[in-house]
Amino acid sequence: MKELETETLSAKGIDLLSDIFLEDVNGAVFYLETNSNVLTSKFHFIRNNFSEYNLEEINTFDDLLNLFNRRSEICQAEGADYYLDLVASIIRDKNSKSSFNIPVLKGEKALTLKLRKFCYKEKGICVCIIDVLEGDKENYEQLIANSYKDPLTGLFNRNAFELHSKMATNGIHYVGFMDIDLFKRVNDTYSHQRGNELLHDIGGVMIYGVSNDNVIFYRLSGDEFLFFSNDYSKEQMEIIIEKLRESLKRLKIDDFIPTFSIGYVEMDLDNAYFDKSEVVNLADIAMYKSKVCGGNRVTYFTKEDILNLTKNSSIVATLNQMRKMCSRKPDADKNDKNN
Repeated sequence: MKELETETLSAKGIDLLSDIFLEDVNGAVFYLETNSNVLTSKFHFIRNNFSEYNLEEINTFDDLLNLFNRRSEICQAEGADYYLDLVASIIRDKNSKSSFNIPVLKGEKALTLKLRKFCYKEKGICVCIIDVLEGDKENYEQLIANSYKDPLTGLFNRNAFELHSKMATNGIHYVGFMDIDLFKRVNDTYSHQRGNELLHDIGGVMIYGVSNDNVIFYRLSGDEFLFFSNDYSKEQMEIIIEKLRESLKRLKIDDFIPTFSIGYVEMDLDNAYFDKSEVVNLADIAMYKSKVCGGNRVTYFTKEDILNLTKNSSIVATLNQMRKMCSRKPDADKNDKNN
């Protein structure tokens, strides 16, 4: 601990041991004078054990953010730009006392850094601690994966869809609901294990054969899936849907060819004509219309369709009515419902 830095902190009434629990630190402790811009202020290191990770050249918050790992699980789920902006805003807030995790990439080594920040506004100082999360410590990347990804298919889950749709603030998006036709036949004829294998293979088709930067697929539960598009036209969406339907034919099991009943709607956030929270139910109703018409087909609800649908009945009531028309089994009978 450098003498000058210790004296400076003492003069400001900062006791590192009692105020920031220095004895728990394995990484680096530093402080910033907050009179100048926090993002460009130099770090004044009190302790630095980063030699193993070659992170000594981090001298400012800008240096730290420049190592931001856009390929991390965190960024896949939350969006790299969105998450980077969030981290930067927390750092800029001189009044906050916060703890958050930053994925960084140093060469080929991916790390998750835990940053604890303590601002003492009245004393004009910001004290921070950085730890590297590894080994038996909290694995933040894995927590993100467990929270936002379906373990059976590798697809994003409902939590991720809610996050992505919440992050969408303007423009036109398409949301689709998909249900495998006659999926119970696979479980009854070939076993539930074979049914799970089919779900896994369908997830692989969606991830590696169909999805791209503009279209994301999700497993909702059982044999139900969602898709969400960003900055795509309806014509482009039609191409993606047909590509998916054609790809499924390769997953044939004896005489069973998996097909989807699909329903999708336009979500225009600049000219909203229905509540954003209802978009999945509307797409579900469109999917049921495909079911009623025999399955293995696509139903698209226009703005006029949705306005007519909601004119005399609630969306939930209409959805329940469509479920009865299809005489579907209770959710408890769905295969692998909790995965």
